[in-house]
Amino acid sequence: MSLYAQQYPNPSRIVTGTPVLNNNDVVLYCDTTLAAVTINLLDIPNDYWMTTWKLYIVDYSNNAATNNITINAGTGQTINAQPSVTLSQNKGSVIVEITGNTTFVCNPVESSLSDTGWVDLLGFTYYVGVTKPQVRRIGKTVYFKGTVFVPLDNPSSPGTVVPLTTVSTYNAIMGCTTFSGSGGCTIDSNGAIIFNNDTSVIPSSVVSGNLDDSYFMPWDTAIRPIDIDATFGTSLTASIRVYISTTKKLSVQLVHDIEITTTRGTGVQGNSPLRFITSNVRLGEYLPNYIGTGTDIHNAPSNANFPLLADTFNLTWPFSCNAGNENQIGGFNFRLDGLAAFIS
Repeated sequence: MSLYAQQYPNPSRIVTGTPVLNNNDVVLYCDTTLAAVTINLLDIPNDYWMTTWKLYIVDYSNNAATNNITINAGTGQTINAQPSVTLSQNKGSVIVEITGNTTFVCNPVESSLSDTGWVDLLGFTYYVGVTKPQVRRIGKTVYFKGTVFVPLDNPSSPGTVVPLTTVSTYNAIMGCTTFSGSGGCTIDSNGAIIFNNDTSVIPSSVVSGNLDDSYFMPWDTAIRPIDIDATFGTSLTASIRVYISTTKKLSVQLVHDIEITTTRGTGVQGNSPLRFITSNVRLGEYLPNYIGTGTDIHNAPSNANFPLLADTFNLTWPFSCNAGNENQIGGFNFRLDGLAAFIS
């Protein structure tokens, strides 16, 4: 048994360019393979519009991100309170309905077709031969994945970025300045960096508007592997919190930020316990050996104040780095896996 059927099948057709609409159109499959498509809606009959009328508009060719579908209301009429709306998501589809004598409303059709697939984030042109961090929208949920390397200013040519040709490229670069030139990070002096020069990292093909809120990851640890010499290597660490803003900007908050209060506008720098896992090393000084037999960071040799003493290796730091400072985390990396956001 099936549901009741109407007398005739729903009219549907494939359209290109700027098609002339029929008043009995139900489904328009827009062929965006070679060019954009423009849909000019028919005029609404004053006071006699059909309350059940619906027009389905579908990106038939899965190419609306390149060749947009524009839906125009008639003269003196609006759609979603605007003269027109644009469909710029691959595989996207919308339903257009009438809500008044001069007003249309257009809403997305939520289905498996709303999956954009994984798309590279914007602002990572310094990745050369390395997989960029990516974003994916399924319905109203936006997911992120991949490894983010903070762009590293070239100590041999200040003001230029070191291209990331492999995931270990930065290991041999003896510097840690955050690259803030074109295509790099904007430095927030209150203790944060914002990727893609303080602009959106999410392509409009994935999310055309804004997110419904800002979304934060828990505090985590970013690492910076470095080559101490031709034989030995180690890693610096930085406590960070990653977040994506309502306007789709990817940022990293550092311990510098949480040591500043909103009421005072400044803070007692260096007091946070997160400093214990945030590297602060000086060029030419010796590496600590936290598991040495003479190290007392977990033990007290006598019933007195904890000495916090550590053995050292016969190796010295090749550059200075305060990993709690937003200007000194170039080359550090972290994962985006688990970060998710939502749209209205």
